[in-house]
Amino acid sequence: MPTEIQTKILSLACMHNETIMPEKFAPGSTKFSLRLDRTLPLVPGSCPALTRYQGALPQELSAYDIMRTCHRIHDIMDGDNLFHAENNFEFCNTRAMLNYLVALPSSRRNAIRSIKVKYDYHGIPGAAFLMLAVCHGLKHLSLDIFGMTNFFNPYLTHFSQAPGYQQLMALRGLNSLNLVHGSQSWSVVDEILARLSNVWDSGAKADSEQAVLAVIRQLERDIRQATTQKRTLRPLIGIGELTFAMNEVDFIVPAASISDALRQPGQINSGLSPGGSQTTAQGAHISLIPMVQPILSEEEQWREIDRTNLASWDV
Repeated sequence: MPTEIQTKILSLACMHNETIMPEKFAPGSTKFSLRLDRTLPLVPGSCPALTRYQGALPQELSAYDIMRTCHRIHDIMDGDNLFHAENNFEFCNTRAMLNYLVALPSSRRNAIRSIKVKYDYHGIPGAAFLMLAVCHGLKHLSLDIFGMTNFFNPYLTHFSQAPGYQQLMALRGLNSLNLVHGSQSWSVVDEILARLSNVWDSGAKADSEQAVLAVIRQLERDIRQATTQKRTLRPLIGIGELTFAMNEVDFIVPAASISDALRQPGQINSGLSPGGSQTTAQGAHISLIPMVQPILSEEEQWREIDRTNLASWDV
């Protein structure tokens, strides 16, 4: 079967029907777990270490089990970073997003095309949005603004005053940007109107609701107009800004990772060939197991592949 057809089939096999929600396993760690129960609030310990059940990883990470089929499939999937390219990633706040993007090797970070994140002004949105500038493959961004009610107070605040807004508006190269208002039962519009008691008393809720929606839609258009502009040859972010952003995480980031993140995708070796190597942002050394490995048994070779290729996950 031609490699192109194999790659298409494997791309479909890598897709998960819901978003992938990585969460740091522990403070100071560069390993990640998954937020499997989305109904529970995110508190320390809510994302336990990932374990295999009957030999298999959670469904969200089944792509990594498919890699174990044979070395050829492993080479295609890992070389094209299919897991990161074909899935939508979601983060409960900007700190979670920053931690994950910094921990990833540049090739995998550049493969990510779709991200949804909660825009929280209590976190570190400035650093997080700066980091998006070196996600060179990012095309779709959704921002959940449910917690940003404080920046919709007429005559008092404006959304442009929100932390991280300037860094967000400097982002380029997206195909789409959407603002998520909340759930059907309660949205940021309801939250804003709840602060205006005269709206409810006067019966003018419907008109006020439309006025707030108009403001949000205009804001969405403004951000979309800025972020969907084409990337220029000039880097979107300087080394000083990137150093600041990457140093906001609570683990050590090697200097080489910062300079590597600034390179254009064409300058980065995105795949691994037998005997090749690649350095991750956390300094872990990744090497592909050669086809012939007389020292390790076949089972030991796959365990080694698990260890190296899941460097960003705690499995």
